[in-house]
Amino acid sequence: VAGSFSVEANADKMVQKLKSEGFNAEKFVTSKRNFFYVSYGAYNDRTEATREMNRIKAGGKENVWILNY
Repeated sequence: VAGSFSVEANADKMVQKLKSEGFNAEKFVTSKRNFFYVSYGAYNDRTEATREMNRIKAGGKENVWILNY
């Protein structure tokens, strides 16, 4: 996850920014909270997600986490 937002327009801006950087970003909402989450992409399993998270962090983006959804 790249971020969570209470305002949908802010999430949309983040999606566009990440897409311009080459990520397959997408926005989603969980049923537990009324936040708009922005992900770098969807992954098949936790191993793949962890590998991608580590790659993203190595590229200088520190605020990255995995959300089981």
